[in-house]
Amino acid sequence: MRAALQFAQVHLYGHSWGTMLALDYVLTHPARLNSLVLASPCADIPRFARDVRALLAAMPPEIRDAVQRNEAAGTFETEEYQEATFAFYQRHLCRVDPLPEPLQRSMAGLNPQVYGTMWGASEFTISGNLAGYDRTARLGELTLPVLLTCGRFDEVTPAATAEYQSQIPNARMVIFENSAHVAMLEEPEAYVQTLREFLRQVEAG
Repeated sequence: MRAALQFAQVHLYGHSWGTMLALDYVLTHPARLNSLVLASPCADIPRFARDVRALLAAMPPEIRDAVQRNEAAGTFETEEYQEATFAFYQRHLCRVDPLPEPLQRSMAGLNPQVYGTMWGASEFTISGNLAGYDRTARLGELTLPVLLTCGRFDEVTPAATAEYQSQIPNARMVIFENSAHVAMLEEPEAYVQTLREFLRQVEAG
């Protein structure tokens, strides 16, 4: 798309799994970007797996037990397991009730075969081909302006995001206090304003 539009450089935004694509792109073609936004960044999936398990352990016992019971039995499609997973999503994916329409549409269009191959049986059971993804050793190579964002209740925890920020020279980080994993939908006005300020500063040099 960049080449088709004849842009020498662009600002690149990646969210969640999209941050993996964004990171691999900038590490391969650093000269093609003006700036990079990593929203709820998944730079280290083994770290994410540990964090999401810790978040699950802090859920109410009936939720935690339902997940553990069904995972042990391999019954990921049961209503009990799906309800427990959704309870986790309401706390750590999106805290808006009902879920915003764009997120509902995205979830309805999820391809379970692709999800299972790339990720695994669920958010907590990461066994797909992304399970070993880790670019933290190369974050220090990023010399362009970088903004990292996450929600206070994000499954990509503020602690993990801060760790990534500390490894990127001159990167900045913003935490959205009333959001989980989709802050752009949970606090849209504040989120858009944050992006605008960052891009204006980059464009101003």
